[in-house]
Amino acid sequence: MPAGRIFCETDIATGGSIALTKGASHYVSRVLRLYVGDSVVVFNGSGGEYIADIENIKKDCVTLQVKQYVAVDNESPLNIHLGLSFIRNERMDFAIQKVVELGVASITPLVTERTNVKTNTSRLDKKIGHWRAIALHACEQSGRCIIPVINNPCKVFDWVSDNDAGLVADPTSQDALPSSISQTAVNILIGPEGGFSVMEIESFHSLKWRSFGMGSRILRAETAAIAALSLAQYCWGDLH
Repeated sequence: MPAGRIFCETDIATGGSIALTKGASHYVSRVLRLYVGDSVVVFNGSGGEYIADIENIKKDCVTLQVKQYVAVDNESPLNIHLGLSFIRNERMDFAIQKVVELGVASITPLVTERTNVKTNTSRLDKKIGHWRAIALHACEQSGRCIIPVINNPCKVFDWVSDNDAGLVADPTSQDALPSSISQTAVNILIGPEGGFSVMEIESFHSLKWRSFGMGSRILRAETAAIAALSLAQYCWGDLH
């Protein structure tokens, strides 16, 4: 049985050889402690995965011999686009990791009225790259073969206006998700620490976005993202 699962940003073909990046090579040789002849699973995000044997281990480069293609398709039938308001560093990381495991298709970080994170710094590009790496590693862990898209950040009203009507997580709402309605795609909006302002909620409603609640307790933003994805996948997706 293959001992690990690794993303390779390269073309993969049965019978061919591929060289892992320095980071992936370190993971295989130093973390997993695998040896020549051991098997791993590799994928490149285009669908399906491959069984490959380790053919050579050097200090910074492990090469693999690709043996077999496996047609894996474990993507959710529900296409979820998540608008996730900026929250503080490790909480944003955690939310992205978990919603990827839950099957999100794309994520857009959003600036809101109560955003309490600096977003106009030169470090923003680095943050986006960091989040994309988190999504990639979550796919490696969870068995997904398609990498979710992490879009560039934008203002919340730009995102809401540019997308078809969706759902807004709102702790003041008494409405639940309409589980009797069949969905194949959904936009879900999660607020920042402190939640959306009354003006924002009213504006979302005027644009035909619908609020929904998730019980009688106030959830942290990262918890709300996980709960909302779980509910949507249970109602319309593949969580059961």
